[in-house]
Formats: sequence, structure tokens, C-alpha cells
Amino acid sequence: APLAMLLISALIRATSPEIIRSIPENAAGIIKNVAMYVPAEIIAEQASPATVLISCKNGTSYSYGTGFFLREDGYIATNYHVIEDAAEIRVTLFSGQTLVATKVGHHAAADLAVLHISGRGYPVLPIGNSDALRVGERAVVIGNPAGPDAPWTVTQGIFSYLDRTIPVSDTNWTANLIMLQTDA
Repeated sequence: APLAMLLISALIRATSPEIIRSIPENAAGIIKNVAMYVPAEIIAEQASPATVLISCKNGTSYSYGTGFFLREDGYIATNYHVIEDAAEIRVTLFSGQTLVATKVGHHAAADLAVLHISGRGYPVLPIGNSDALRVGERAVVIGNPAGPDAPWTVTQGIFSYLDRTIPVSDTNWTANLIMLQTDA
């Protein structure tokens, strides 16, 4: 979810020029961050098609998580812990279509992974700049981490802390994750 939160925050800033144009010009001085006032349902409507369900199988066990398209040619970002032990990875698009995915690469200490599926023309979420975030700014989280029988979900909250340090380790490495904390 932290990865998606950063990207959704960026999407909020870039979303719906019609909504931004509909705000009276004299309100510009009052509303510093117009994106904070874009309704969550508009954000969800625009961003959900760029999110995917990741389903991983390892023997008889399954794990699930959310990912999103980085590029229109099928490159997807997700969390490494979702795919870490996967023998088989499938991606379900928001439309319901399911495709086999291959792991392109990962960074275990950062809990990031990149997958690829065949095809072109996938909707892409813009990458945000976490340096521009402020405590109290709205976070909208979209995805489906609960599996194929669960619906996509949308929740919102605020960024309550930036640069939260969490020590993590594995058998081969130790690192500090720098995280965004939210109540969404």
C-alpha cells in the first residue's frame, strides 16, 4: 500500500482539469492545493483501471497484493513481499482479464518488485515526488490485496508521518526502510 499511496497522491495533483477549471478564479488564493478537494470517487474512477491484483502461487499456498502499471507496455510495480516466494504469478486487470506475469527484478530491502505482462496500451499512474508531500496531505489508496473473490477497495486518510524508519532484515541483508505513514 505505501507504494500505491505515493502514486495516488501524485494522481490527485494531476487529475481532472475540468474539476480544477470549475473552481472560481477568485478562490485560487484560498485553495492552495486544489487536489485536496477532488472527490475520492473521481480519483478512484480515474486511477482504478491502472491498478491490478497480483496472485502468487507457491505449492498449495497463495498470496495476493496490489500493483499498478508503470508503463503502457505492461511493466507493473508491486511489493516484493507479495511475490517473494512465488512459483507462478498472475495479474488480474481491473477489467477482470487475467494474464501470466514474469518477474523483471526486485529490491528486497526496499520491498519493491517489477513484473511484466504481454500487451500494450495499459493505463499508467504518474509517479509522484515524495519530497513534495506534507504531513496532513490526503492519501487515497486503491487496490485489491484480498484476492480474486474480493472487490477492489478505495480508502482515504492523511499522511500522518513522513520518513518513518523501520529496520528490516533477511538472512542475507539488513536495511532501514524509509516509509510514509498513513491512516488510510
